[in-house]
Amino acid sequence: MKAAINLIIILLFLAPKNLRSQINDSISTKENQKGTFNSSFSLNRSWSPDEFQIVIDSLNAHFNDKNFHPPILENNDSSILNKLTTFKEYWFLENSLLKPKDKISAIMQIYKPLSVLMSNYYRVGNSKNGKLVYEKEISSLGGIIFKFTISQFKQFDNFFSDSIHPTEIQLDGLKKMLHGTNTMLAGYLIIFEKDYNQFSNSSICEMCKSFQELFDFMYSREDIQTKLEFNKRIKLLKKNSTFFCIREILKNK
Repeated sequence: MKAAINLIIILLFLAPKNLRSQINDSISTKENQKGTFNSSFSLNRSWSPDEFQIVIDSLNAHFNDKNFHPPILENNDSSILNKLTTFKEYWFLENSLLKPKDKISAIMQIYKPLSVLMSNYYRVGNSKNGKLVYEKEISSLGGIIFKFTISQFKQFDNFFSDSIHPTEIQLDGLKKMLHGTNTMLAGYLIIFEKDYNQFSNSSICEMCKSFQELFDFMYSREDIQTKLEFNKRIKLLKKNSTFFCIREILKNK
Protein backbone atom coordinates (compact mmCIF):
# COMPACT_ATOMS: atom_id res chain seq x y z
CA MET A 1 0.00 0.00 0.00
CA LYS A 2 2.83 2.41 0.84
CA ALA A 3 4.27 2.02 -2.66
CA ALA A 4 0.91 2.86 -4.19
CA ILE A 5 0.50 6.00 -2.09
CA ASN A 6 4.03 7.07 -2.98
CA LEU A 7 3.13 6.73 -6.64
CA ILE A 8 -0.03 8.75 -6.18
CA ILE A 9 1.83 11.76 -4.74
CA ILE A 10 4.62 11.74 -7.33
CA LEU A 11 3.55 15.15 -8.65
CA LEU A 12 4.98 16.89 -5.59
CA PHE A 13 7.78 18.31 -7.73
CA LEU A 14 5.29 20.56 -9.50
CA ALA A 15 4.85 22.80 -6.47
CA PRO A 16 6.91 25.96 -5.87
CA LYS A 17 10.18 25.55 -4.02
CA ASN A 18 9.72 28.48 -1.66
CA LEU A 19 6.73 27.57 0.47
CA ARG A 20 5.34 29.92 3.07
CA SER A 21 7.69 29.76 6.08
CA GLN A 22 5.29 31.16 8.65
CA ILE A 23 2.75 28.59 9.88
CA ASN A 24 -0.46 29.58 11.60
CA ASP A 25 0.02 28.10 15.09
CA SER A 26 -3.37 29.09 16.45
CA ILE A 27 -4.88 25.64 16.01
CA SER A 28 -5.55 23.64 19.13
CA THR A 29 -6.24 19.92 19.19
CA LYS A 30 -9.80 20.56 20.32
CA GLU A 31 -10.41 23.06 17.53
CA ASN A 32 -9.08 20.63 14.95
CA GLN A 33 -11.42 17.91 16.12
CA LYS A 34 -14.26 20.28 15.33
CA GLY A 35 -12.66 21.19 12.01
CA THR A 36 -12.47 24.92 12.79
CA PHE A 37 -9.50 27.24 13.07
CA ASN A 38 -10.32 30.75 14.20
CA SER A 39 -12.70 33.50 13.15
CA SER A 40 -10.38 34.65 10.37
CA PHE A 41 -10.68 31.26 8.66
CA SER A 42 -14.44 30.89 8.66
CA LEU A 43 -15.76 27.93 6.70
CA ASN A 44 -18.66 30.07 5.55
CA ARG A 45 -16.67 32.40 3.33
CA SER A 46 -14.43 32.01 0.30
CA TRP A 47 -10.69 31.66 0.81
CA SER A 48 -7.85 33.00 -1.29
CA PRO A 49 -5.05 30.69 -2.51
CA ASP A 50 -2.82 32.11 0.26
CA GLU A 51 -5.41 31.23 2.89
CA PHE A 52 -5.81 27.70 1.58
CA GLN A 53 -2.05 27.24 1.77
CA ILE A 54 -1.87 28.63 5.32
CA VAL A 55 -4.61 26.27 6.49
CA ILE A 56 -3.15 23.19 4.79
CA ASP A 57 0.40 23.97 5.92
CA SER A 58 -0.94 24.41 9.46
CA LEU A 59 -2.64 21.04 9.36
CA ASN A 60 0.51 19.38 8.04
CA ALA A 61 2.61 20.95 10.80
CA HIS A 62 0.30 19.57 13.48
CA PHE A 63 0.72 16.00 12.27
CA ASN A 64 4.07 16.07 14.11
CA ASP A 65 2.15 16.25 17.41
CA LYS A 66 1.40 12.72 18.61
CA ASN A 67 -1.71 14.01 20.40
CA PHE A 68 -3.11 15.64 17.28
CA HIS A 69 -6.47 14.34 16.08
CA PRO A 70 -6.81 15.11 12.34
CA PRO A 71 -10.13 16.54 11.17
CA ILE A 72 -12.41 14.03 9.48
CA LEU A 73 -15.09 14.34 6.84
CA GLU A 74 -18.49 15.20 8.28
CA ASN A 75 -21.89 14.39 6.81
CA ASN A 76 -23.07 17.94 7.44
CA ASP A 77 -20.12 19.49 5.56
CA SER A 78 -18.96 21.25 8.72
CA SER A 79 -15.38 19.99 8.66
CA ILE A 80 -12.30 21.81 7.46
CA LEU A 81 -11.60 18.71 5.39
CA ASN A 82 -14.97 18.97 3.65
CA LYS A 83 -13.97 22.43 2.47
CA LEU A 84 -10.52 21.30 1.36
CA THR A 85 -11.90 18.36 -0.67
CA THR A 86 -14.71 20.27 -2.42
CA PHE A 87 -13.54 21.56 -5.79
CA LYS A 88 -16.06 24.41 -6.03
CA GLU A 89 -14.46 25.94 -2.93
CA TYR A 90 -11.43 26.72 -5.10
CA TRP A 91 -13.46 29.38 -6.87
CA PHE A 92 -10.42 31.08 -8.41
CA LEU A 93 -9.79 28.10 -10.70
CA GLU A 94 -13.13 28.67 -12.46
CA ASN A 95 -13.01 32.48 -12.47
CA SER A 96 -13.09 33.72 -16.07
CA LEU A 97 -11.51 37.04 -15.07
CA LEU A 98 -8.25 35.40 -14.00
CA LYS A 99 -5.54 34.65 -16.54
CA PRO A 100 -4.26 31.08 -17.07
CA LYS A 101 -0.89 31.96 -15.56
CA ASP A 102 -2.61 33.19 -12.38
CA LYS A 103 -4.60 29.96 -12.10
CA ILE A 104 -1.46 27.90 -12.69
CA SER A 105 0.27 29.83 -9.92
CA ALA A 106 -2.64 29.14 -7.54
CA ILE A 107 -2.65 25.44 -8.39
CA MET A 108 1.08 25.09 -7.84
CA GLN A 109 0.80 26.96 -4.55
CA ILE A 110 -1.78 24.53 -3.13
CA TYR A 111 -0.94 21.26 -4.91
CA LYS A 112 2.05 20.18 -2.88
CA PRO A 113 0.55 20.94 0.56
CA LEU A 114 -2.56 18.97 -0.44
CA SER A 115 -0.43 16.02 -1.53
CA VAL A 116 1.56 16.13 1.70
CA LEU A 117 -1.73 16.26 3.63
CA MET A 118 -2.95 13.08 1.97
CA SER A 119 0.38 11.41 2.74
CA ASN A 120 0.08 12.48 6.39
CA TYR A 121 -3.40 10.98 6.71
CA TYR A 122 -2.05 7.75 5.29
CA ARG A 123 0.94 7.80 7.65
CA VAL A 124 -1.13 8.17 10.82
CA GLY A 125 -4.01 6.06 9.52
CA ASN A 126 -2.26 2.70 9.53
CA SER A 127 -3.45 0.37 12.26
CA LYS A 128 -1.88 -2.88 13.43
CA ASN A 129 -4.22 -5.01 11.35
CA GLY A 130 -3.25 -3.17 8.19
CA LYS A 131 -6.53 -1.32 7.73
CA LEU A 132 -6.57 2.38 6.97
CA VAL A 133 -8.28 4.38 9.70
CA TYR A 134 -8.70 7.46 7.49
CA GLU A 135 -9.50 5.66 4.24
CA LYS A 136 -12.45 7.96 3.48
CA GLU A 137 -10.34 11.07 4.01
CA ILE A 138 -7.48 9.65 1.91
CA SER A 139 -9.78 8.79 -0.99
CA SER A 140 -11.41 12.25 -0.92
CA LEU A 141 -8.04 14.02 -0.84
CA GLY A 142 -6.93 11.88 -3.77
CA GLY A 143 -10.05 12.92 -5.65
CA ILE A 144 -9.41 16.64 -5.20
CA ILE A 145 -5.77 16.17 -6.23
CA PHE A 146 -6.98 14.49 -9.43
CA LYS A 147 -9.27 17.47 -10.12
CA PHE A 148 -6.36 19.84 -9.53
CA THR A 149 -4.31 17.83 -12.03
CA ILE A 150 -7.01 18.15 -14.69
CA SER A 151 -7.34 21.87 -14.03
CA GLN A 152 -3.58 22.28 -14.23
CA PHE A 153 -3.39 20.68 -17.66
CA LYS A 154 -6.33 22.79 -18.87
CA GLN A 155 -4.67 25.98 -17.73
CA PHE A 156 -1.38 25.02 -19.35
CA ASP A 157 -3.29 24.35 -22.57
CA ASN A 158 -4.81 27.83 -22.34
CA PHE A 159 -1.44 29.33 -21.51
CA PHE A 160 0.31 27.67 -24.43
CA SER A 161 -2.47 28.65 -26.83
CA ASP A 162 -1.68 32.27 -25.98
CA SER A 163 2.08 31.77 -26.27
CA ILE A 164 3.46 32.01 -29.77
CA HIS A 165 6.78 30.42 -28.85
CA PRO A 166 6.70 28.17 -25.75
CA THR A 167 10.15 27.78 -24.24
CA GLU A 168 11.99 24.49 -23.99
CA ILE A 169 11.72 24.68 -20.21
CA GLN A 170 7.94 25.02 -20.44
CA LEU A 171 7.66 22.09 -22.83
CA ASP A 172 9.93 19.98 -20.64
CA GLY A 173 7.79 20.83 -17.63
CA LEU A 174 4.70 19.65 -19.48
CA LYS A 175 6.40 16.33 -20.27
CA LYS A 176 7.26 15.88 -16.60
CA MET A 177 3.65 16.62 -15.68
CA LEU A 178 2.46 13.95 -18.08
CA HIS A 179 4.93 11.41 -16.71
CA GLY A 180 3.99 12.23 -13.13
CA THR A 181 0.28 11.96 -13.86
CA ASN A 182 0.72 8.57 -15.51
CA THR A 183 2.63 7.37 -12.45
CA MET A 184 -0.20 8.62 -10.26
CA LEU A 185 -2.79 6.76 -12.38
CA ALA A 186 -0.65 3.64 -12.14
CA GLY A 187 -0.69 4.02 -8.35
CA TYR A 188 -4.48 3.91 -8.34
CA LEU A 189 -4.45 0.80 -10.51
CA ILE A 190 -2.24 -0.89 -7.90
CA ILE A 191 -4.86 -0.10 -5.27
CA PHE A 192 -7.66 -1.52 -7.44
CA GLU A 193 -5.58 -4.61 -8.24
CA LYS A 194 -3.98 -5.44 -4.89
CA ASP A 195 -4.71 -3.07 -2.01
CA TYR A 196 -8.48 -2.64 -2.27
CA ASN A 197 -9.11 -4.48 1.01
CA GLN A 198 -7.72 -1.50 2.93
CA PHE A 199 -10.58 0.71 1.72
CA SER A 200 -14.34 0.54 2.12
CA ASN A 201 -16.53 -0.26 -0.88
CA SER A 202 -17.76 3.33 -1.07
CA SER A 203 -14.21 4.72 -1.05
CA ILE A 204 -13.07 2.29 -3.75
CA CYS A 205 -16.01 3.35 -5.91
CA GLU A 206 -15.25 7.03 -5.31
CA MET A 207 -11.60 6.47 -6.19
CA CYS A 208 -12.55 4.61 -9.36
CA LYS A 209 -14.75 7.51 -10.49
CA SER A 210 -11.85 9.91 -9.90
CA PHE A 211 -9.55 7.57 -11.81
CA GLN A 212 -11.97 7.38 -14.74
CA GLU A 213 -12.32 11.16 -14.93
CA LEU A 214 -8.58 11.76 -15.01
CA PHE A 215 -7.87 8.78 -17.27
CA ASP A 216 -10.45 9.92 -19.83
CA PHE A 217 -9.04 13.44 -19.76
CA MET A 218 -5.46 12.25 -20.23
CA TYR A 219 -6.07 9.52 -22.81
CA SER A 220 -5.64 11.70 -25.91
CA ARG A 221 -2.30 12.93 -24.56
CA GLU A 222 -0.81 9.47 -24.14
CA ASP A 223 1.57 7.77 -26.53
CA ILE A 224 0.61 4.43 -28.05
CA GLN A 225 2.71 2.31 -25.69
CA THR A 226 1.26 3.96 -22.59
CA LYS A 227 -2.27 3.50 -23.91
CA LEU A 228 -1.60 -0.19 -24.54
CA GLU A 229 -0.22 -0.72 -21.03
CA PHE A 230 -3.14 1.02 -19.34
CA ASN A 231 -5.71 -0.70 -21.56
CA LYS A 232 -4.26 -4.11 -20.72
CA ARG A 233 -4.47 -3.54 -16.98
CA ILE A 234 -7.95 -2.05 -17.17
CA LYS A 235 -9.17 -4.99 -19.24
CA LEU A 236 -7.98 -7.38 -16.53
CA LEU A 237 -9.64 -5.26 -13.86
CA LYS A 238 -12.97 -5.38 -15.68
CA LYS A 239 -12.67 -9.13 -15.85
CA ASN A 240 -11.33 -9.95 -12.39
CA SER A 241 -12.38 -7.20 -9.97
CA THR A 242 -14.78 -8.25 -7.23
CA PHE A 243 -16.16 -4.70 -7.10
CA PHE A 244 -19.25 -4.17 -9.24
CA CYS A 245 -18.64 -0.41 -9.35
CA ILE A 246 -15.16 -0.91 -10.81
CA ARG A 247 -16.47 -3.23 -13.51
CA GLU A 248 -19.35 -0.84 -14.22
CA ILE A 249 -17.33 2.39 -14.26
CA LEU A 250 -14.63 0.89 -16.48
CA LYS A 251 -16.93 -1.15 -18.72
CA ASN A 252 -16.54 1.16 -21.73
CA LYS A 253 -12.77 1.46 -21.41
